[in-house]
Amino acid sequence: MNKTDAAKFLDISPRSLERYTTKGDITAAKVKGKTGLVADYALADLEQLKEKLASLVTAPTTATEPEVATAAPKPDTALARLIPRSETALARIGATSATRRERPATEVVPISQKRLLTIVEVAAITGLSAARIRTAIDAGHLKAGRVGRAFRVRPGDLDAWLERLF
Repeated sequence: MNKTDAAKFLDISPRSLERYTTKGDITAAKVKGKTGLVADYALADLEQLKEKLASLVTAPTTATEPEVATAAPKPDTALARLIPRSETALARIGATSATRRERPATEVVPISQKRLLTIVEVAAITGLSAARIRTAIDAGHLKAGRVGRAFRVRPGDLDAWLERLF
């Protein structure tokens, strides 16, 4: 039986089957396949491993304390296993952010008091799209300067362009 079929028979992933093979819990014969040697598992070996895995899952626990009934059973899904990890990660992030130095709050300046405007601010003031503003800048109709990779427009240049436009 090939690796994929053997993994389905055991109800485990092919990678888990490889781990059991590496540990020596099951042996695989190498046979010639289409692209090279492939693992071939004997049905008798697979049945023995399946019994061993079943006994590990259903083995009774020897607890000295009585079991306490929980409100809701935990679902055995990948998401349920990830949730506790993400909660602890979030707790660690929260702990480190509390110890970090806080940045001073930046003051919000009204657009009417700004000396330079972004394209988005110009678009909001004029009611035109940001693409139309960029087109006017590229055509040279609206004067703008570059600060880094972004354009900035002086309010006076915006007023002059609007006067010429209408």
